Amino acid sequence: MAVCWLEIEQVIREPRVIDLDGDPTRVEAVVPPVSVVDEHIDKMASYVRSIFVVCFREATNNPDYGRAAMADWDGGTNRFGKKCSNIWPKIARTIVEVGADPVDYVQAQFWARQGMKAPAPNYLHSPEAIERWENYREPALAQVERQLIADENSVTRSVTSLAHGMGWDHNRALTYTLKNTQMVQATALFRYCKAWSSGLNNISAYFQAAALVQYVFRQALYDAAWGDFVPESLRQDAVDLRSRLRGY
Repeated sequence: MAVCWLEIEQVIREPRVIDLDGDPTRVEAVVPPVSVVDEHIDKMASYVRSIFVVCFREATNNPDYGRAAMADWDGGTNRFGKKCSNIWPKIARTIVEVGADPVDYVQAQFWARQGMKAPAPNYLHSPEAIERWENYREPALAQVERQLIADENSVTRSVTSLAHGMGWDHNRALTYTLKNTQMVQATALFRYCKAWSSGLNNISAYFQAAALVQYVFRQALYDAAWGDFVPESLRQDAVDLRSRLRGY
């Protein structure tokens, strides 16, 4: 299964439902043969390349970067006659080894680079890239923590206003608030989690797809910052989707 860069670009820029055709290849709970591991790394390598291309295009305003094969990074003979190997599997292995989210890891390499040259792909498996990821993770975690507080405050203000101003009971006010995406500022993930924890199944079902896309690429951060507020069922959905995206 291939994941094209257009799909990744949409995921990075705005929440959307990812359409994945076919069933994922399941790996039994034993050590897989080396050839199987290599196949999975190759699929993830293609995925990482897609993410890098999107980030590089946005950083450099070059819409054509990566559209054609890049011998220096994709493997092959470059314009100087040098034979190059495919660098993306090496980057993918680095990301797996440090336990990073692929989108966050790649975005971290472009983080705080205003006025600086965009990184080359071979930078992504360097010790400096790993250190940059670690430095990026702390403020990223704080951002996710702040988002939870902001969403909670926004929803609470609306519920309180409706309860006092309209005389509605808490359940009615909360239902209206979570459905109101025009006036109430809150993310799809928060709306889903709040509805789930409140037993508002119709509302949680409505926001499930958008919440999953918001959550899946930053699962480790949301789990650390939001804790048990994230339902276990969504965690498992994210694990399954990430497995499919990586070709596992």
